[in-house]
Amino acid sequence: LQCGFCTPGMLIAGAALGHGAGHDLSDDEITEGLSGNICRCTGYQGIVRSMAETFNGDTLSAAASDDAKGSETSP
Repeated sequence: LQCGFCTPGMLIAGAALGHGAGHDLSDDEITEGLSGNICRCTGYQGIVRSMAETFNGDTLSAAASDDAKGSETSP
């Protein structure tokens, strides 16, 4: 999160998406559910990751999640 301009819309869309889903939501489902909201700062990865952690009970930190996916981090 950087400027916060998109936060209210993301929270409302996320609440609607997660309400009654009844199953773990994939990153693609979350991305589709948030597609009506525009964020010019973050590129959505952190927002999708946070919602996945919230909806699916994932407890991996962002760094551990990136490492698990095999991505490299900058020094």
